[in-house]
Amino acid sequence: AGNLWVSRDDLGSLPIVKPDGSLDTVDLGDLDPDGVPDMNGVLVNDGKAFIALGFLPAWDTPEFGDHAKRAGAIEAIVAAARERVGLIDLVGHNPVHALVPTGEPGVVVVATPGQHDGELSADDGVDRVWLDGSRKTEQLASEKELDGSVDEVVWGGPHEVYAIVLGPEPGLNPTKVVVFDPSQPVGQHDVRVLAKAPWFDDPVNGAAYVHAGLALTKDHVLVGDHTPGASKILVFSRATGEALPSIPTTVGAPWSLLALPP
Repeated sequence: AGNLWVSRDDLGSLPIVKPDGSLDTVDLGDLDPDGVPDMNGVLVNDGKAFIALGFLPAWDTPEFGDHAKRAGAIEAIVAAARERVGLIDLVGHNPVHALVPTGEPGVVVVATPGQHDGELSADDGVDRVWLDGSRKTEQLASEKELDGSVDEVVWGGPHEVYAIVLGPEPGLNPTKVVVFDPSQPVGQHDVRVLAKAPWFDDPVNGAAYVHAGLALTKDHVLVGDHTPGASKILVFSRATGEALPSIPTTVGAPWSLLALPP
């Protein structure tokens, strides 16, 4: 209907920007005792808006950080009526970035990194969510087997999920780009690494947090690379995982990528 749904930090209400520029809001403050349920990814699907919530300690408390107080959740809202209709619980903590459609109606995946700088947890990783609540949320892969906290995820198909993971060095968060088969059981994935930060080869001098932005075309995987002095978009074959010639950037390092259909 021409409305823009916006998640925001440090406030308990979610704004909807209407076509005339005026605002509606939906109050979510009661979902967290501190009044701020830490909104993140938003998806409008089949007449409802879905907002990922992280439940982190408040910024003005000694506990402030990314150690979530409880597992994450997704709040469902009837879009036209602005009416909340209930929480969908996640397995993992602190969901970030997009709620990613899988191609199956009403089913999404979401990255749940928990503590970016904390120990790797079997509870966090990548979750698959049925937005109609018909099935309980399930974990597709844990960050322990992916060897890092999941920062971004994209769905390539029933045997193909890509992710950017962070770790294992707190404060540096060296990144890798991995792919796994979501049909395999949790803990038994054959995880392939497509790219890794220079830090892994040179922990003293190599840049660590360099990958940000992940997208798929019909044949290719695209990854933003922030290596200082050499920012670019990495390109890989989806069929083989082979690295193809990269795309240099001219306006700075990319933070987010979106592949548009031809």
